[in-house]
Amino acid sequence: MLDIALTYYAVGRTAPMILPAAIAAYLFTFRRREPATLWLGAFFALLGLWNLSYIIVYSINYPSAGYAWNLACAIAFAAVARLQIA
Repeated sequence: MLDIALTYYAVGRTAPMILPAAIAAYLFTFRRREPATLWLGAFFALLGLWNLSYIIVYSINYPSAGYAWNLACAIAFAAVARLQIA
């Protein structure tokens, strides 16, 4: 059974979720919108959703949930190694 709890990591992701959402809301309120403004607002809106997904995932307390962090680190290290080779 999954336990839902606000962990230290989930609470730490609230500010990175709120700030892009506020920037996106500000960009979407312009009267004369350029295409670049729409794309930048969409970027910040999706960045806020991405951080919201971290809050959801960090709130799930499951015995094997720690392995996801190891997998994410391995993917990041592989990307850095690939960038250094290129």
